[in-house]
Amino acid sequence: MASVQLRHIQHRFGDFPALNDLCLDIESGDYVALLGENGCGKTTALRVIAGLLKPSSGSIFLGGECMDGIPPRRRSVGMMMQGTTLYPHLNAAQNIEFGSTENSPPSGSSASHAIEMVGVGNLLDRFPHQLSGGELRRVAIAKAIAGDPPIRLFDEPLSAIDSTTSSRLERDLMQVHQTIGGTTIHVTHDAGEAMRMADKIAVMHQGGLLQYDSPEIISSQPNSVHVANRIAISPINWFQAAIDDDSLRFDQPDVKAQGDWSAFLNRFPMLPAKTLVGVRPESFAPECFQATASQSSKPLLSASSANVIVRGVVQHHSNHLDTSRFDADAEDIMFFDAETGLAIRSVASQ
Repeated sequence: MASVQLRHIQHRFGDFPALNDLCLDIESGDYVALLGENGCGKTTALRVIAGLLKPSSGSIFLGGECMDGIPPRRRSVGMMMQGTTLYPHLNAAQNIEFGSTENSPPSGSSASHAIEMVGVGNLLDRFPHQLSGGELRRVAIAKAIAGDPPIRLFDEPLSAIDSTTSSRLERDLMQVHQTIGGTTIHVTHDAGEAMRMADKIAVMHQGGLLQYDSPEIISSQPNSVHVANRIAISPINWFQAAIDDDSLRFDQPDVKAQGDWSAFLNRFPMLPAKTLVGVRPESFAPECFQATASQSSKPLLSASSANVIVRGVVQHHSNHLDTSRFDADAEDIMFFDAETGLAIRSVASQ
């Protein structure tokens, strides 16, 4: 089993709380992305899991076994640290053979397997200073997986490299996970990367966990404004609103609620006086005339094109569309408490 549990992990660097009561349950076999801004605790969490840092308090369980007091070399964990950590006096083959775990020491065959999976056979005689940035990453990945550790930790493996190399490494990491099995934990600040690669995403902020779920759930049902902004591929449109006679009244004069909103708003009985409305760019479509009365009564948010971010606008037949305004279906709107920043769920989704 390759499950990972973090129980109330606290860690401080001097007066700075790097991890703040972090709790996380990762199931064996999952590919998990730790997503967040710089300084939110992602790398610290990896180092605690690997045993490179002893937390100020809390416990780590790997495969159901408490790791308190267990040194890194006995944790069956392979880790690729940010910036790679190849030994400069060893060539690529020697670095890979050195491996990264004591509990499952690399044999010749497992090192060969890692070399084959990541495709570094042509680099084995080279020393780190003779490798490009992408080549260094690939050798470091092979080193981390040599010995087939059941838990693999990758710290920003795709950052600061060109898009072609990044795409290749992304495929390599996914192949490694599918071929070896076990659990992969991947630190990133890139929401698109996390959405493409992970089975589960853990959104971190200020040393704690904000939300942990599948990419689909976190994208469609973010539990806070911070998570919504962090997971968004394109910037979200935000509007201040208030309930007014079974409809919404927006602070911005060029943003209006069109149609009948009463039935839709009844699904949100706990809407506060001050509500923050979020609309993704792809949810807006060019405004056009509704063909029937039933369609025209559909609840829509209508906004001036000069004041919204729009993606995926229909370009064809533009002469027949009014592109000075854009509409968003009420079903695509997200509600948040303007004071707390927490999501407001409909009765149907609770």
